Amino acid sequence: MGSGILALAVGIFLADVWTPPSVVTAALYAGLVFLSLSASHRAIPIATAAGCTALTVLAFFLSPLSAEPESDLVNRGIAIVVLWATLWLGLREQQAAERLRKNERDLRDFIEHAAVGMHWVGPDGRIMWVNQAEADLLGYAPGEMIGRHIAEFHADQATSDDILERLARGETLRNYEARLRGKDGSIKYVLIDSNVRWEHGAFSHTRCFTRDITEGKKAEQALVSKALDALAAESVERKRAEERRRVSEERFRLIAQATHDAVWDWNLRTNDVWWGDGLHRLFGHQADQVGPKLDWWIDRVHPEDRDTVLTGIHALLERRESSWSNEYRFQRADGSYAHVLDRARVIFDRHGAPVRMIGALTDITLWKQMERHLRESEDQHRRLFEHSPYPMWVVDLETLQFLAVNDTAVRHYGYSREEFLRMTVKDIRPPEDIPRFLGVLSASRDIPSGTNIGVWRHRKKDGTLIDVEISYHNIVFAGRPARLTLLNDVTERRRAEDTTRAFLRISEKLNATLDVDRLMDELVVEAITLVNAESGCAGLRTPEGMECRRYFHRGEVVPLEYRWPAGRGLPGWVLKHKVPYVTNDAATDPQIIPELRKRFSVKSAISVPILDAKEDVIGFFNLHNKRDGSEFTFSDQAKLVAVAQAASVAVQNALAYQKLQQADLIQTHLLNRIISAQEDERRRIARELHDETAQSLTSLLVGLRALEDAETLESVQAKAGDLRRLTSHTLAEIQRLARGLRPLALDDLGLEEAVRRHAEEYAAAYGIPVDVHVSGINGRRLPSAVETALYRITQEALTNAAKHAAPNTISVVVRHESSLVRLVVEDDGCGFNARRLLKNPETFWHLGLHGMRERAALLGGSFSIESAPGKGTTVSVTIPLPEDSAA
Repeated sequence: MGSGILALAVGIFLADVWTPPSVVTAALYAGLVFLSLSASHRAIPIATAAGCTALTVLAFFLSPLSAEPESDLVNRGIAIVVLWATLWLGLREQQAAERLRKNERDLRDFIEHAAVGMHWVGPDGRIMWVNQAEADLLGYAPGEMIGRHIAEFHADQATSDDILERLARGETLRNYEARLRGKDGSIKYVLIDSNVRWEHGAFSHTRCFTRDITEGKKAEQALVSKALDALAAESVERKRAEERRRVSEERFRLIAQATHDAVWDWNLRTNDVWWGDGLHRLFGHQADQVGPKLDWWIDRVHPEDRDTVLTGIHALLERRESSWSNEYRFQRADGSYAHVLDRARVIFDRHGAPVRMIGALTDITLWKQMERHLRESEDQHRRLFEHSPYPMWVVDLETLQFLAVNDTAVRHYGYSREEFLRMTVKDIRPPEDIPRFLGVLSASRDIPSGTNIGVWRHRKKDGTLIDVEISYHNIVFAGRPARLTLLNDVTERRRAEDTTRAFLRISEKLNATLDVDRLMDELVVEAITLVNAESGCAGLRTPEGMECRRYFHRGEVVPLEYRWPAGRGLPGWVLKHKVPYVTNDAATDPQIIPELRKRFSVKSAISVPILDAKEDVIGFFNLHNKRDGSEFTFSDQAKLVAVAQAASVAVQNALAYQKLQQADLIQTHLLNRIISAQEDERRRIARELHDETAQSLTSLLVGLRALEDAETLESVQAKAGDLRRLTSHTLAEIQRLARGLRPLALDDLGLEEAVRRHAEEYAAAYGIPVDVHVSGINGRRLPSAVETALYRITQEALTNAAKHAAPNTISVVVRHESSLVRLVVEDDGCGFNARRLLKNPETFWHLGLHGMRERAALLGGSFSIESAPGKGTTVSVTIPLPEDSAA
């Protein structure tokens, strides 16, 4: 090239000397400089430029000048400038190309010599690219693997088929265990991480990482090999007892069942062959179809391989060698052939004669298929790193500067690639974690590559803190010690674990008490903690709406007696709709009660109903404001719904326990009231019998004695009349006492007449008119228990009205329907707060109301009372009738 450039320069110079100076020569000399830039040494184009400059100046003085010498001088200057500008631009382009080639070499070196095996597989299962680590793992050169099907490298065909099927469905494989076969036939146990790159919805290629775990499997293989050696040794020792031989053979059978291979035992003296279960598992041959002699196996060796295999075995036995292995094709039960690796040990007797061969067939069909199909180039190594399913980066060990990051890391952390490359790994960590990180980094320099160094906190560009599990590999990148880091975001997993622990703690607390008030307090406190809220309250459903008693604000308890009717406020809304309500704009949300929003500075709120098994609302809890100022999220709502579900059973149990306690307390006081009433009645009857009946009978006795002493008929008749009147009065008094105990009309005439007579007596005694309406009975009798209960309830209702209501009129309605009877006692008196009175079991002056309820409940009926101050009172009773009396 140098002589050619020199010849052209001389030619251009001679032409320049014979013509006036012009710009044309500048282009010709610049062309020579441009041509020289293709030389391998930079000195050549520089020397060429210098020589052409000298020739340009020399030709200026030797060539004939034009009529304008100034123009000639400018042309020469332009020629020199163009010449050196060409050199300068060419050298810059050359340097840029060299830098690009160097960067490509560095990245290629990083991928090719990474500590993790990497490869790409196309949609047809063929390997498109493989790095040096993957090739070294299996003992191949990369070029030997490319273009071949992955099945040729897998020891199990089902495994490779499963991998391709799952990847084709769009799944991501993590820690997928497989067995690979090396070039030398050795088995490598590996864990595979892989996903698919899709282009325009089509399968482009997979991105696979392979980690060697063979060492972890060696112990198992060593155990099998050791067992085979022990079995062979035991077979040789014929002196041992038959029992020990039987135990040894049993152990061999167990090992044969445990291994993945098809184990066989050939008795060289009898030519009998025993096969393990692996023969059926790997090749499909049923036990009843397998011949006991060696001929059965020989017939299933591929005809092209049969002579080679048998010759090898005969030569082994003749040389009395102890180990044999061979690869050949073996026929499956369906007629197809599998490639197998057959390995065996020969057992000799004490005279050195071979007596048995024990071996195992390993199916290596997949490896053979991979060896036949591997092809294609290795020029796509860069994408494997860029499109890994895990965030990955390379860090300079000295400066901690990011040297390279993949696409997943850019997307996951939010930084651009340029931002990453201006940062160090300290920039993505919280300041408080950096001292510990630097200490672990220093200590981990001596830890082998592939080590998992635990879970650390990282900060994304938006400030979000995440938990990542880190493992690394020490590499050389661009000639410097570096660290290839693989990261796995475990934030959601750890949050789920924290939430699960919180739910367990909440369940334990909720189930530790049957006190309703304490239970609701525990519920709201735990709910506040779970979602990091600032304040809140909880309460139960009442007939008037949702009620609460206390408000919890940053650990302090504020008394809050408040009621939300259905549809009003957040608790009222969830009572009506039975689903959670979330708002993060309380200032404009019409559902927020203004006075509560102002009092508790509510900015955001979430309200969750507590539902029973019938999906009815039994309570609620209301939370306000996140402590960190963030908004309530769908995740917060899901957690609180789960808490509400856990709390539902506890709340129902506590309410049931409270009702049971109230019922027990009421029942106790009712019993005391009944006993007291019985004693009072006995005392009243005894007093009346003593004061009136006994005196009347005494007077009757005195009169009878006087009658005995009477001397005339007229005096006898007068005395008899007095005695008759006294007897009649005494009888009336006894009848009155009997009616007080139980009205005879109820037994003799039925409910309708008994109620009417009692109403007449009541009106006469209290001066309050009672209007009685009876329908549907028509003179028929109801069951005695029903008539008694309705009569006593009527008595109690009228008595209560006279004592407490001061009514002007009272209405009693008894209506018999098809299968039930109803009683309604209504007055227009002063009324009272019935709900509050019945809710408090410690107020016993109203036990008559509970008595009426108990009488109705004993007959399977229902009791209700409606009253309000100034609105009068209505007592309603409904009692079902037996079928035989309902008609």
